[in-house]
Amino acid sequence: MKRYSYREKNMTNRSEVRLLSALALALFWLCPVVLAKGTDVRFHGTVTKVDETTTTTGTVTVRVIGFDVPVKVTSDSDVVLHGDKVGLAGIEVNDFVNVDGFFSSSGIVADEIQILDDAKGEFRLRGPVTAVATSAAGTTITVLGVTVLVDADTTLERRGPDGGITLADLKTGLQVDATGTQTNEVLVAARVKVGSRDDDAARVQFDGRITSNNDGRLQADTEGGGIAVVLVTDSTVVKGTLAVGKMIRVKGTLNSQLEVVADRIIVEGQEERDDHEGEEHFRKEVNLLPVTAGITLKGEANVEYKKNEDGSVQKLKVEIRKAEPNKEYRILVTFGSAGAVDFGAIVADARGNAGVRFSSNPKGKERDLKPLLQAETVRDITKLQITDSSKTVLIEGSF
Repeated sequence: MKRYSYREKNMTNRSEVRLLSALALALFWLCPVVLAKGTDVRFHGTVTKVDETTTTTGTVTVRVIGFDVPVKVTSDSDVVLHGDKVGLAGIEVNDFVNVDGFFSSSGIVADEIQILDDAKGEFRLRGPVTAVATSAAGTTITVLGVTVLVDADTTLERRGPDGGITLADLKTGLQVDATGTQTNEVLVAARVKVGSRDDDAARVQFDGRITSNNDGRLQADTEGGGIAVVLVTDSTVVKGTLAVGKMIRVKGTLNSQLEVVADRIIVEGQEERDDHEGEEHFRKEVNLLPVTAGITLKGEANVEYKKNEDGSVQKLKVEIRKAEPNKEYRILVTFGSAGAVDFGAIVADARGNAGVRFSSNPKGKERDLKPLLQAETVRDITKLQITDSSKTVLIEGSF
């Protein structure tokens, strides 16, 4: 079927970035896993292929770190761009998307696909660096088969506690998240983040009944009549006895075979009394998206909670991009029914980017988190918003 682009019809003034890459398609009928509607999966990635069955249904292939995930789009699936429903025709190759879906007997089905970066002269690539070269303009890296220029104006960051990073540290094999714009047909990175993050994986949560247990490889009958393959590893937290016939709740990630690698399995009768009971390390990142059409501002927020024998450490990181240069914005954090707290200002630099870090044990430029949390923890944050000086909400994300 010939594809007619929603953007060709409705966004003719858009300057699109065409990124060519040869990525393998993982076909549903080659996948051994069948799960049930009502189970949850969430992940981010770059669209590598769009196959339309009709104008409203088809399959979107999304590149996650290391492998491709086919996602079924039905007439009940919502495809959203800047708060507007655009349908399957609104998705194009190289869009960076967030997928919320469930498993059915036919594979992964989308509840909602949010187009996070729609390539209005922009790009976003997430994956391993496969080549590094030096040119007169600067250093170039290849990610997902695409060459990106990293110049003196590019902001380089490293995830985690390992400190900063320089151009000389960019090497093949590093996992990066590169964002930027197209200038004279060259992709120029505004920011490159090095290191993996938990949110890169395809997150899964579902309930099922154990039908077999073969040395750490479970099969669970789901409510849709399919069989889920669940892998129990040395790091899997198991509450209860994994016996055939028992109902279980599984949390984990998908591997390249679309099997579920379990982080946590709760057997019926062993349900947690508290969502955070026994939790030693909690981390979550959300995208901050426009609340109305016409807002170009975007961002991300990350919360982290670590507990050890010496106590706990809590962190919050907020980043924005495509802001008005040198403008001050406000950070508004909501703690469920406890209400919202103003976490102070975040000021964009001359390029429209800004970042603020909070910590319960602040060092360097980190802001003190303790007086802002009051009786809450970062695990209790339900929403984060960026407002203008008059407290009008511009972008937000829900945890």
